[in-house]
Amino acid sequence: MAAAVVPVAPPKKELSAEEAYEMAYHLFKSNEDDAARKAFEQFIHRYPGSALVDNALFWIGETYYRTGDHENAVLKYQEVVRKYPKGSKGPDALLKMGYALEKMNEPEAAIAAMEKLVKTYPKAPQAKLAARKIEQLESD
Repeated sequence: MAAAVVPVAPPKKELSAEEAYEMAYHLFKSNEDDAARKAFEQFIHRYPGSALVDNALFWIGETYYRTGDHENAVLKYQEVVRKYPKGSKGPDALLKMGYALEKMNEPEAAIAAMEKLVKTYPKAPQAKLAARKIEQLESD
């Protein structure tokens, strides 16, 4: 009598760094902030040498910003700027840090973040937004 054949699930394919990042970003775009945050954190843990780590940190900050946790958002934006000063998300991180600090009723700190953006990345499109926000905050 032949043994019963038990189907075996194929082994789970390990995601590439890009696939893991895209999965997390899809969750973010779908407004699944908690799931996106966890997926980006797992991505950073699993692929610490990826060129996308600064982006993942930024998007974690964005999940906090969107849910009103501006303090944790600022911490993530600061991490982006500190660890990846030449990364592509530096201008975005400083801009959003300024916005988050403004929402935390910290106008001086918001201005400082925006001024750092203008000084460090003068040609970035975000610098123009920062300059306008500085004027607005200084006139309030």
